[in-house]
Amino acid sequence: MDRRHFLKSIGATALIPAIPAPAGALAQSAPVAVAPAFSAHTYQWAEMIVRAHNKCNLGLLQRSLRIDATAATALKETLIKNGIVAAQANAYGIHTATKPLYEGAFMSVSDVVEKTTDVAEKISELLEPEDQGSDTEFERNEPDISNIDEELESETDLEIRPCA
Repeated sequence: MDRRHFLKSIGATALIPAIPAPAGALAQSAPVAVAPAFSAHTYQWAEMIVRAHNKCNLGLLQRSLRIDATAATALKETLIKNGIVAAQANAYGIHTATKPLYEGAFMSVSDVVEKTTDVAEKISELLEPEDQGSDTEFERNEPDISNIDEELESETDLEIRPCA
């Protein structure tokens, strides 16, 4: 087979889908059953991700599961149909989970500010100096070191014997 003939046959096969088919040929073809664009395993992962994040949008499903847009759309519609995700979306197209995995796992800004001020108050209470009476207690419990030299000399008076 020469190169020209080969290139013509390649070009002809590329143009076959562009040629219109006769009307009778389309009516004879059987309807094709569309398989879901995702597996049951993917659906289970999607359900867990949506419940963990408490939100569902196409970008989240695409990034998390590494699937294309059509599969993500079909997956989101299935999640809505099964009641995992609320049918109503917000202005950004984000649906919320009906039963989130963690209730209250994400704190609002006011909660963060409140907890931060509580911690700051506890730290300031711990760092505040007590009344001046505590200094005298410290002095009272101070060890007496006036005769330390005598004690050390008595402990060093050991007899040293040579080994046999």
